[in-house]
Amino acid sequence: MKSPKVSVVTPTFNRPGPLERLLQSVIQQSFRNFEMIVVDDGSADRKTYTRLISVYRKRVPGLRLIRNQVNRGAPYCRNLGIRAARHPLVALIDDDDELFPEKLKLQVEAFRDHWDDTEIVYSWVEVRDEVGRVLRRIEPRVSGNALWEDLEPGFFPPTSALMFKRDSLLEVGLFDETLASCQEWDLCLRLFQKGARCRPVEKVLSIYNLQEGSIQDSPKFRIGVQAFIRKHWKLYLSHRPLALAHLLLIVFSRRLNIRPGKRWGNLFRRKPHSTTPGAALRARRTS
Repeated sequence: MKSPKVSVVTPTFNRPGPLERLLQSVIQQSFRNFEMIVVDDGSADRKTYTRLISVYRKRVPGLRLIRNQVNRGAPYCRNLGIRAARHPLVALIDDDDELFPEKLKLQVEAFRDHWDDTEIVYSWVEVRDEVGRVLRRIEPRVSGNALWEDLEPGFFPPTSALMFKRDSLLEVGLFDETLASCQEWDLCLRLFQKGARCRPVEKVLSIYNLQEGSIQDSPKFRIGVQAFIRKHWKLYLSHRPLALAHLLLIVFSRRLNIRPGKRWGNLFRRKPHSTTPGAALRARRTS
């Protein structure tokens, strides 16, 4: 089959600077058969966003700007962009991510070569701090239905690594907009429960930039984890009780004056998986 087209969906809120950095990396994509939908979640400086999109519209194929009148959150924006998408594949890229030039090309080729038995293609991710130092890489290697692996905290890479069949996303109802965090984790679990299959591109194709005051250290993050547990606790209790204990530790870590990390993650993990050591739940995209 011919290479399918891609809709890139990017939510943004009061971050035109990081968005411009992302657009610079989008310009460098070797695969050009895509559109890009930027969803502005009620940013204060509308003029800057309008000017930015106007400048890059000449260089980014099919660049569109959708605006919310009020702030609705990243899951709402992603859902809005997915519904507006015109192409069969959807890449979800956050505004502070960066892409390597072959990101779209290699993931599209994986779909093209395995269209009938693949609903998710993911790549590896490089995690960097605020000054650009590489902290770790997230490198899963699982193919097929990864439901049991995805139950483990920190198994799957952040949003920027994921590309989906749009129809599969619509079938499971898109992102759960009620979750304060863990939205992409919840989405992937629901896809795998429906029988979705994944395939890796074993190469670092995107950069996940950690920001000061990230949600992973906030009460909002723990509230989201609690809601995620309430939604999936029966599945965890039946198949991954140790992973459920790990999630509960994350929720109550502040009260217990501990910080869940590699040591605690290894204690609760049922079996080692192929994510680079140190890529725990806090490395997931949870905006």
